[in-house]
Amino acid sequence: MIYAIYIAAAAVVGVLIGFVVLSVTWLKRTVAKNIRSKTTELISVYDDLLEEKSRELAALEAKQATIPQQSVSSREPETAQAEAVAATLPASEMLGMAERSGGAVYRDDTVGKTYLKIRENFSFRMEELLAAVSDVPKTQNSVAGRLLEQLDYDTIFHLATMDANDQVAILRGALPAEEACLLEDYLAGNKTFCVLEFYDHLRALADAESKAVRLRVPVAAANTQTAQAGVEIVPDEEICEGFQMEADQVLYDYCIRAKELR
Repeated sequence: MIYAIYIAAAAVVGVLIGFVVLSVTWLKRTVAKNIRSKTTELISVYDDLLEEKSRELAALEAKQATIPQQSVSSREPETAQAEAVAATLPASEMLGMAERSGGAVYRDDTVGKTYLKIRENFSFRMEELLAAVSDVPKTQNSVAGRLLEQLDYDTIFHLATMDANDQVAILRGALPAEEACLLEDYLAGNKTFCVLEFYDHLRALADAESKAVRLRVPVAAANTQTAQAGVEIVPDEEICEGFQMEADQVLYDYCIRAKELR
């Protein structure tokens, strides 16, 4: 009895499996058939669209083939008329028409006024400037500088090998009055004397005294001489207008430099 039940159940399962296989096969064939039919319909629609667009494109090309000849022939009189009008108008009027029509403005009336004002305030003549600088009272050649020129290295070396009293005696007998005053002032402030320390003292005095006037001018305004009337002339490519003057360790700036315009 039990075996009969197993056999019946196996038969039912086999029937169900066969039914499922048949259903899947039928569904597969149906889906494939539907896909092929839909694809064929879409391809036919695309073919129709392509043919329609091809006809429209051919008609448009045929229409455009006749347009260039008409446009060129119709524009030639307009171009000739515009060129004739442009030839009769002066440049200033053409520029005014461009500005009134919203074009770019190429003129600035304030530039000329500004440039004239700059030239008025910063222009100079080298001859007049040198004359004015030469009239300025200057300190005569430094006493300490002159004494340094007299005390060369050989003299200093020979004096340094002597006794301090001998050094002072030789200097007092050889120095002029003004240079001797520097020696006496140094002795008054120092208990001992050494010619090497005195030499350093003179160099410090010479460095502290005023130097020659130095003028920095534009390259175009500089003369071939680099010094004139005791004034050193230095061409400066950065100076556009005016000049700079260095005198008594003070800088007087009356110029416009290129970096200020950048």
